[in-house]
Amino acid sequence: MVGGGGQGARASGSGLYGPGALVEGRFALEAPLGQGGMGAVFRAQDRLSGRPVALKLVALDVSAGSDGGELAARFAREAELAARVDQVPGTARVLAFGRHAGALYLAQELVEGEDLARRVARAGPLPPAEAARLVAAVARTLDRCHALGVVHRDVKPSNVLVRPDGAPVLVDFGVATAAHAARLTRTGDLVGTPAYMAPEQVTGRGADVGPAVDVYALGALLLHALTGRPPFEGPLFRVLEAVVHAPPPRLPGAAGGLVGALDGLCAAALAKDPAARPASARAL
Repeated sequence: MVGGGGQGARASGSGLYGPGALVEGRFALEAPLGQGGMGAVFRAQDRLSGRPVALKLVALDVSAGSDGGELAARFAREAELAARVDQVPGTARVLAFGRHAGALYLAQELVEGEDLARRVARAGPLPPAEAARLVAAVARTLDRCHALGVVHRDVKPSNVLVRPDGAPVLVDFGVATAAHAARLTRTGDLVGTPAYMAPEQVTGRGADVGPAVDVYALGALLLHALTGRPPFEGPLFRVLEAVVHAPPPRLPGAAGGLVGALDGLCAAALAKDPAARPASARAL
């Protein structure tokens, strides 16, 4: 349950939410795990079950009489969508969510393992067959999420945790949505992670950015697993320009066989036109 930083990361800087703190009399914080889509994520002990959990905390700004309404609504949507898909194989189970001492919290199953970004950075690109199996498993998970009306919108290597047995778990539904999410938040942040965003997320084409953005991200995920790099790199403005206009990179040595087939699949999933991509995560 680890992802990119965002609003609410202040929770990690408050003594109220450091290691040793107790949330709702149930969750004892142990150590920070990283930053989620909207807040800080901690390893915690669930005193009710005796098991470790991943606990996301989002600090609310209650200054000047504010109740943190906009942020609270966004977090409630994340919790609702995560709960909607928590019985889908390949996602983390939701245990509890609520409000405590000026913060919102979401407790989920703690997935033991290493995220794909760190694994590739540590050990190098995956063998083609392993990369294909892993991305196929994530695609099956996304297909089931889409059937429930949930689009993740931020599929990337750091949001795919790989269990010790090799099974991937898709985490961090912080920017997921059913039928909502404009190109920008009120603070001007892009909704998603630029290097893995579909062109229509960058340009804001259409009122509804749907499952096709996750299909695009699966192509970017597969490319990263095979090469150790995202489709496009560089300064933000160059990445965004490339996402919209540049052809996707091709796999080295893709003359035929499995690598050639995966190269063609990456190119299809990374098509600029959503209609030119595989029709669904299941199809991919």
